[in-house]
Amino acid sequence: MRRIKITKTKLAAFGAAAGLLASGVGVFAYFIGQGTGSAQGNFSVGAPALGTWTIETPYLHTGGPLTPGGDYALYAFDVTNNTSQPMQLNAVTATVTADAAGGVFDTISGKNVDSCKASWFTATLDTDGVPLPLVIPAGASLSGYPLNPYIEVALVDSGTNQSACENLAPQFTINAS
Repeated sequence: MRRIKITKTKLAAFGAAAGLLASGVGVFAYFIGQGTGSAQGNFSVGAPALGTWTIETPYLHTGGPLTPGGDYALYAFDVTNNTSQPMQLNAVTATVTADAAGGVFDTISGKNVDSCKASWFTATLDTDGVPLPLVIPAGASLSGYPLNPYIEVALVDSGTNQSACENLAPQFTINAS
């Protein structure tokens, strides 16, 4: 077996080479892990459509007037994507407007009626069996694409005197997200 004689010169050269190699790896690792940089140029990056839905004022389609435990009233409405890109409609909800005491807001008198409770009403989305979420093309509306949306509003029989709700027109709000 031949012995390799290590001289100070060989040891210094080996150490220098190892040091250069180690410092190169260290710079590379530092750049990848914590590097920052900048570049100039022109490019465009797509982004999801940001916008709001336009909701048409609902109108009575069928039914009404409501009675406790009776039939519902069906209100037709439409939701439109006014952006220049398709947007995903995830949910549509409807709620009966209530004040802090739980009373409805009557659209005829313009006042809250605390003796007629918003919790006595239901407002449910009817999408003709088409499930959400649904992607709505730019400029398109829900109506006819591919459904005709309705809100079913009913007065639930609470088992208590609900005569305070007679001849009122409670306000409800439709939200789309």
